[in-house]
Amino acid sequence: MRNWLSLALLFSCALGCREAPPAQVEAKLDAPKPAPEAPAPAPAEPKQAQPEVKEEAFVLRASAPESAEGPFDFIVTLEALSGYKVNPEYPIKFTFDTGAFSAEPEVLRKEQGQFEEKKAELKGVVKLTAPGPNVVSGKLSFSVCTEERCLIEKRDLAVSVLGS
Repeated sequence: MRNWLSLALLFSCALGCREAPPAQVEAKLDAPKPAPEAPAPAPAEPKQAQPEVKEEAFVLRASAPESAEGPFDFIVTLEALSGYKVNPEYPIKFTFDTGAFSAEPEVLRKEQGQFEEKKAELKGVVKLTAPGPNVVSGKLSFSVCTEERCLIEKRDLAVSVLGS
């Protein structure tokens, strides 16, 4: 029995305990190691809306009183710069975000505005629905042009208003 056990042990070692030929060992040592996984990029923080955006071709402004007890005028102004003009054919509009306020109308369009060659102004009425600090915000869609090209843009604007 002892011979039988020794033979079985020897046979199993011969099958599973074999050394790899030297060429295979060297190939395993020289094999490129997998690159460590790069950490996932951090999610981009949402851009903060602001009351003014200034770029080479235009300046945008949103204005409202610092504090309000009742309805107030909310004004969005587009001023063309550097040889650009307000595109009179583009359907300029300001779409209010949802928040602790109501706006009349909910979308300011050309009909609620005044337009000149280098300036456009949209006006609406806003009423806060919560006391304390509030943000009135939205997105302006607009276009400014030179003789050679037109820019079609969208920008977020926001103003802080203290509600009573």
